[in-house]
Amino acid sequence: MKNVLRVGVCDDEKVIYSEMNKYITFYSEQRRIAVKTKYYQSGIELIENKDIADLDILFLDIDMPELDGIETAYQLNKFMKNCKIVMLTSKTERFKEAFKIGAFRFVTKPIEQQEVFDAIDDVRDRMIGNKELTLFRDGKNYIIQQKDILYVMMDKTSAYIFTEKHDFRSNEPLSWWEQELDERLFVRCHKGYIVNLSKIEELEKNMIRLVGGEKIPVARRRKEELELRFMKYDTKYR
Repeated sequence: MKNVLRVGVCDDEKVIYSEMNKYITFYSEQRRIAVKTKYYQSGIELIENKDIADLDILFLDIDMPELDGIETAYQLNKFMKNCKIVMLTSKTERFKEAFKIGAFRFVTKPIEQQEVFDAIDDVRDRMIGNKELTLFRDGKNYIIQQKDILYVMMDKTSAYIFTEKHDFRSNEPLSWWEQELDERLFVRCHKGYIVNLSKIEELEKNMIRLVGGEKIPVARRRKEELELRFMKYDTKYR
């Protein structure tokens, strides 16, 4: 996961700021993770703020003047693809509206600490492959996220890391990469290959066809584990 969890809170009530700040700070201490929190007082302020693209989770009040949370979320969905929106509301009858704009889950008012903790835990469980790696190519450093890797291949003494844009070479063995990569997202499918489950287009007899059409081999003894891990990823994390 990312080294810092970026959380946004958008609500027009100052008392909510105080409560959420207390709960999020306590969450950071209890879970021993760094959390950076940003506060917004209206949907308009939120949409006009350029830094919202970096948010991992947004607690968004449904009932706000001028631009309510439903319309705000609809606007945000046009350019915020990775952020999970948690709706804050005392009106359960508006849950149906929130589902239509893809709300991840809900926290009801008056806000309880455990609901906030559960919501953040749930988002973090879905944030697979966000850990950043520094790789080298042509004398330059590239910072990528694990989820951008298509697969890792071992060739004699070097490992090669393939992404959709570039490929990189590493002196670390495949066993090191197997430990380093998020096990929820990556699986060893062959003695010389580790594959990103999210990049699989189709499982064939002895091959994996990736998004984009490239194929990599599957060892017979690893096929059953691959299928089970792919099923788990597909049902729980996709």
